[in-house]
Amino acid sequence: WLLRSNPARVFARGIETFSPGMPTPDSFHVLLRFANGSMATLEWSYALHRRGDTLRRIVVVGERGTLHHSTQGEMDLHSDAARPVAIATLDAFGHQMRHFADVLNGASPLVTPKQIRGAFSAALAAQESYATGRAVEIGAVAGENGA
Repeated sequence: WLLRSNPARVFARGIETFSPGMPTPDSFHVLLRFANGSMATLEWSYALHRRGDTLRRIVVVGERGTLHHSTQGEMDLHSDAARPVAIATLDAFGHQMRHFADVLNGASPLVTPKQIRGAFSAALAAQESYATGRAVEIGAVAGENGA
């Protein structure tokens, strides 16, 4: 959706950074190539300082500039009893539900069904890539018919 192109190929790997005893890795890297030649690297980890912590960082680098967003430095309470919602995600579900209601009443959706299918296909391909250790062409995912 952000790169205005469909994901075409994905490679995913898991990394056991802080919890080697868990049945799944606690960190992941996903490399995506899009139909228009754009590339994306996604990284995420469940290994944070304290239970309940969240941190979101986004960096987009392009030919005409760089976009950076981070929730680091937002309000942080230092108590295991209280974890405020990050300001960047405050009322995110409410915004989604209001947009959903607007779409039901005729507004154009921000993200199209085709874009949603592309993201879901990429997620399935990433899961297959993680399981096999090989890059996966998006259309090659079992059961994916491009519809």
